Amino acid sequence: MEKQKDRSKRIEDWDCEYPKGWRTIVHKLHADIESVSPGHKITQVKEKLGRLCYYCAVPTKDRDAIRKIIYSAEEETKHTCQVCGKPDVLKPESWWATLCYDHRNSKEGNHG
Repeated sequence: MEKQKDRSKRIEDWDCEYPKGWRTIVHKLHADIESVSPGHKITQVKEKLGRLCYYCAVPTKDRDAIRKIIYSAEEETKHTCQVCGKPDVLKPESWWATLCYDHRNSKEGNHG
């Protein structure tokens, strides 16, 4: 039986769990956390209500610094198109999404 791959450390293994337009933000977030808490365990990375949610397990001594890093990245995603990464703002419509003008009415932007 093949051993199941451990997704808890490699950010690339989570890329399919959140919008591709945020990939640069998420990879920088991961690197910033690694600089404070090397080898931290990622427990979940996702989009919820148009913003990034990044959850990880870190030592107690690092939690305050890590919370600030995560909050900063979450705020940045509220101003970054989920599809292409261009600047824009979170807009509540029939669902919450951060989409640039080009993707607001596109098939990609309409989740379908």
